[in-house]
Amino acid sequence: MKKITFLLACLMCMLMPLTIAAQSDYQIPQSVPANNGELDWLIYKDRNGEAKIGKKEVTLKSLKKTRFGLSYPCTTYAKIPINMQGDFYISATFKPSKIDIDHPFGFVFNNVGTTQVHVIMFDGQFCTYPVNERVRYKNIKSKNGTYKVSIERRNGGDFIVSLNGLEVCTMPAYLAQMFNSPCVGAYEVNKGEIKILEVSYEQWAAPAEADY
Repeated sequence: MKKITFLLACLMCMLMPLTIAAQSDYQIPQSVPANNGELDWLIYKDRNGEAKIGKKEVTLKSLKKTRFGLSYPCTTYAKIPINMQGDFYISATFKPSKIDIDHPFGFVFNNVGTTQVHVIMFDGQFCTYPVNERVRYKNIKSKNGTYKVSIERRNGGDFIVSLNGLEVCTMPAYLAQMFNSPCVGAYEVNKGEIKILEVSYEQWAAPAEADY
């Protein structure tokens, strides 16, 4: 009987680390059409740009050219019920009309205020992300001209940014205090056009009380 009890105790000790690890083995949520009726998109038309909703997608157009080094960016976004101080996943699938240094496209993920957003931009060579960071990334071939940008955070660590499933960069965990109005959206400039085809988001784990 003592031998059986000892064996059971050893087995429980072996399984405990596996159980703890499984708690953070989060599943990536399934993407849904951007215009699924659940998100309240910023829709408008002014001299700089236009954002409109289609049957499934959201389209953003820049209506002004970049001149003398001055650009006139336009954005659209929809707020999502995510607390970025916890563990989460956010993604959006884009179809830009063109990508180069003069026509970057961006993933808007945090609405700072009425005239400012946090955005991750791609120009075909470099990824620019908060705060004023820039890294070269591998030119990833896309399927049908689409690009899926995702941000995820596990176990309260850094924010991992991926493009079409490949990690591009990480944003440090301390930036969580800045990201207090999460959203999904797009950025365009210099008469570019971009469609937001799909989005996904999920709160994997709530932040600890000390992080509020």
